[in-house]
Amino acid sequence: MRNKIITILIIVFSIICGIISKDYILGTIILASGLLNSYYASIGKTYNYIYGALYCLLSAYVSYINGLYAMAILSLLIYFPSQIQGYIS
Repeated sequence: MRNKIITILIIVFSIICGIISKDYILGTIILASGLLNSYYASIGKTYNYIYGALYCLLSAYVSYINGLYAMAILSLLIYFPSQIQGYIS
């Protein structure tokens, strides 16, 4: 029950931040997936890797669009494979 409440609070917080910053879809999804990844990793749930992979892919996309090529490559070549390896093991 506690996990569901915290998950709902994280999603509501992400939506509110998205509305305030006028970055409705992509920014909200990135913020929510990053926070959910951190929360579920802290309590030891294995599906945190799914949120982590989503966060890595979307942050790499945003980094690439904004010209931050090193961050995009770091996310795609280091962080994303680490999420896959963590989920498998």
